[in-house]
Amino acid sequence: MRALRWFTALALGAGLMMGASPALADTPSDFGELTGSGVVPRTVLTAAQLNGGTASATVANSAFALPAQAAHPVHSLEGTLTVGNATASGGFSAVKDPHGYASSTAVRHLPDFSAALVQHGSYLIPAERGLRITGSTAWNIALGVGRAWQENGDGGLTRAALPFSLIERNANWVHNGLMTFLFSDSQISGLRYQVTSETCEYFQFDMWGQLPVALDRTAVPDASGIRSAFAAELGVRLPTKPIAQLATDHPAAGIDTSAFGAGITPAARTHFGFVYDGVNYVGGCPTRQGEHPYCSEVLLPSYSTAKSAFGTLALLRLAQKYGPGVADELIQSHVPAAAGNPAWNGVAIRHALDMATGNYDSAAYEADEAGSRMNSFFLAESESQKTSIALSFPRRSAPGAQWVYQTSATYLAVQAMDGVLRSHEGASADLFRMLVDEVLIPAGVGPDSWKSLRTGNSEAGAAFGATACSGHRMPSPRSRS
Repeated sequence: MRALRWFTALALGAGLMMGASPALADTPSDFGELTGSGVVPRTVLTAAQLNGGTASATVANSAFALPAQAAHPVHSLEGTLTVGNATASGGFSAVKDPHGYASSTAVRHLPDFSAALVQHGSYLIPAERGLRITGSTAWNIALGVGRAWQENGDGGLTRAALPFSLIERNANWVHNGLMTFLFSDSQISGLRYQVTSETCEYFQFDMWGQLPVALDRTAVPDASGIRSAFAAELGVRLPTKPIAQLATDHPAAGIDTSAFGAGITPAARTHFGFVYDGVNYVGGCPTRQGEHPYCSEVLLPSYSTAKSAFGTLALLRLAQKYGPGVADELIQSHVPAAAGNPAWNGVAIRHALDMATGNYDSAAYEADEAGSRMNSFFLAESESQKTSIALSFPRRSAPGAQWVYQTSATYLAVQAMDGVLRSHEGASADLFRMLVDEVLIPAGVGPDSWKSLRTGNSEAGAAFGATACSGHRMPSPRSRS
């Protein structure tokens, strides 16, 4: 499924990250103050199981949720959580895998990773949001904002839960999961995790496990800044209501809310919603183990919308800074590998953004996008390989004369615009970083959107401008938990 998240977040401007569940719902002033008794009738993922048990299957996602009687956390977590040797244990069950991706051991397990965490009241905030490069041959990861709370049956330890997303290396599959553990000032239990939903049509699976983890309680750099930024983020989130409330709020409109999501197989739906009159009306987040308890943190990637929004907004910002003539700059002038290639004579940035370079194998609808040349482009990781393949299409028509859907065209436009930026601001300038600092952050787009897929599976690589950025979360509610 190519979810329309990236463009939605940008179109909302100050709408920020979007969400549907009251599990992340509080006013900006209380930061998740919990007033429950702590009396929670827990039979799944008990303290005994987290401290010494093993995982034999996925469980109901409600076991990871903030319960109605959760008490405010006694302990506060600040430090770095490290998951290591994750491939040594854990379970995996393919739901749909016609291409045999699960034959790889790395695919069937969590990647090893470390994450700095900062607690603010009952919120547990990853210091780094969005795409996190792990070095795994299969998965990168993104952590969402979770919760910490107290249950009387946990022996004085504080319970924590974090939503997370596995993101395929070099691509935009996303598989959404949950993790939980217990902690105090001197202890940490095992970490239980599971994955039970995805945005990938052609590879679906359940994954689960329980792993020993380490918690380094060294102070997290700029922890106070992370807390302050999250407080500001809460303060501007859209109010959220269930989708059914749309008809109640606007009775004269004759709205049939059952039409939202109609025609989509329920098991294939990750989320849906409708923003109207400053309110985010949202459906649920179904998984194979019930509703996702942190629906506001479910990460949805995008495809066509991501590259369209990235490239277009980047060009608009460059034109604002350096004049509208930027659109007419030639690909050959800013992508060194294109210099001297006659197929790219006269092809400007505007042509590449329009997917009308004149260079293609077939003008038939999406024939190039589904062809072998583009498949090689997608599989290539290095910037040199990707660029070489993107430039290999033969000249068939004049630039600007024929539209042909090609992800590689948008990729080249972004690389050329990166070159334009560096010609003005120096070799260290980066187009996506410019977009984040000068457009997304001022517009109020949240930190889950501040990362892009990059060549070489490296933070130092070139932003794709193709396939997807790291994704966006849905705007969260303000109603109390």
